[in-house]
Amino acid sequence: MVWAHTPETFRRDLLPFWEHAALGASNLWSYIDTRDCGLAARLALECAAAGHHAVFVSAADTCMPIPTRVLVTEYMPAAPAPAADLPEYGALFNTSAAQKLLGFKARYSWRDYGIHHPQ
Repeated sequence: MVWAHTPETFRRDLLPFWEHAALGASNLWSYIDTRDCGLAARLALECAAAGHHAVFVSAADTCMPIPTRVLVTEYMPAAPAPAADLPEYGALFNTSAAQKLLGFKARYSWRDYGIHHPQ
């Protein structure tokens, strides 16, 4: 499940994962900004497609300042390797069906929230 967050709830609920990355593995370190949730809902209501269609919506990146391949290798060693074209911090949920059916593409990232990882 992808967790919906505002910049404030991201700071409160997901920043602890930065020190304890294993805590986020159960949802693949995924999240979505609530504004993107609203956009996805609006696009779904406006969609002319008939019938029921299940799609994932997610931010384009994970909630972590650690490259996705490193997360998968370290915390999910039995999982298949991510796709070769996955961006360095790319989300592990495939949102291509939402993009094709609804025209949905996440607009917000935690990286826009003014949060910086201490090096």
